[in-house]
Amino acid sequence: MTPTSLLFLLITTMTASPVLAKPVDNLGDFFSPQGATVTRASYPTNETSHQMLKNQDLVGVNHFLHKRQLTLTRSSKHNNRNET
Repeated sequence: MTPTSLLFLLITTMTASPVLAKPVDNLGDFFSPQGATVTRASYPTNETSHQMLKNQDLVGVNHFLHKRQLTLTRSSKHNNRNET
């Protein structure tokens, strides 16, 4: 395989993936019965989509779920422990 054809294949794969993704309207349609492989690079996008659909199923479209308690991160847990 020539470097040019390899580059073309790589660019085509990267640009076609989002276009070929099937849009879904609810969390039930988000998961595929065949499963999907999530990579380190695709995890943020997949998890954000999952969380948005989960909250949309709870409250509906164009409504917001206001969570009153923030989720602590590792650094905030560490900082809180040092303050007491």
